[in-house]
Amino acid sequence: MVNFGIVGFGLHAVKRLMPGFASARNCRVVALSRRSLSHAQESARQHNIPFAFDSAEQLCSSSQVDAVFITTPNGNHLQDVLAAV
Repeated sequence: MVNFGIVGFGLHAVKRLMPGFASARNCRVVALSRRSLSHAQESARQHNIPFAFDSAEQLCSSSQVDAVFITTPNGNHLQDVLAAV
């Protein structure tokens, strides 16, 4: 089982990624990050995701996360990808 984290859990993640993960057999979303911890925790509750963070760095350093989807605005991609690497 591959455990994914989603950095920038906004509309794209909710409308496009989560439906795909719902039908996946060998992977699941275990963590998400948003700029606000309270918003991250609320999204995690709504989507039954165990871990919520307010930064890409925290999500990427979690031992629970095997792979990362970056869904932040384009201007943030470089910083978020470097955090994931």
